[in-house]
Amino acid sequence: MTDTVITTAKHIDAEISAFTLNRDALRQHAHNIAMLIFYRAAPKAVGEDCTGNGDCTRALKLAQAMPKSWADQMVTWFETFTPIRVKVKAGTVGFDARYKALKGAENEAARLEWWKLEEANTTPFYELSEEKGKDDYKIMSFEDLMKLIPALANRIEKMIEQDKVCDEDEASAVAMAEQLKVLKFQRIEKPSNENEEPKEQGAGAGKPNQKAA
Repeated sequence: MTDTVITTAKHIDAEISAFTLNRDALRQHAHNIAMLIFYRAAPKAVGEDCTGNGDCTRALKLAQAMPKSWADQMVTWFETFTPIRVKVKAGTVGFDARYKALKGAENEAARLEWWKLEEANTTPFYELSEEKGKDDYKIMSFEDLMKLIPALANRIEKMIEQDKVCDEDEASAVAMAEQLKVLKFQRIEKPSNENEEPKEQGAGAGKPNQKAA
């Protein structure tokens, strides 16, 4: 005798809630794994939990085990906060060529700048960029908007590496990426009186109205 299939709306809603909880727990678990990979690969000077092993191979294994939309987000996460570069379709993983070129004690500080431990730890891969195909949109805070700037810089650099920028504009693209990395903004507080009339701006502001001749 087979079990009766329960198709009430209440039961279906409960199943949806269970799916949501399991999905969110799974995404958080994936982020935790990504941080383990971070700690294993990053130099010891980056943080007390970093081993300096230099092994980033598990980043590819993790991305390959994820749904494509999640994998795309995870690849972006590694590109944003580490020098690890994952190419899921090609089945390759390694460090950015510019990072590998920083050899010698004199370049140690420059190498460490590639590893953004605090940002990586507090920004799960699924919050860094919207999952493709989602219909709902996250309301962006000032902090969220600030995270888009280094992500854009990394995206431009990736396009340069993949020869997706025309030769005559490559120098300009490099300059754009470098300038994006150093951009600083301050949050502008919301006016306390929202009903206040906006002040006129421009060269003619504050001048009395002139009567027509």
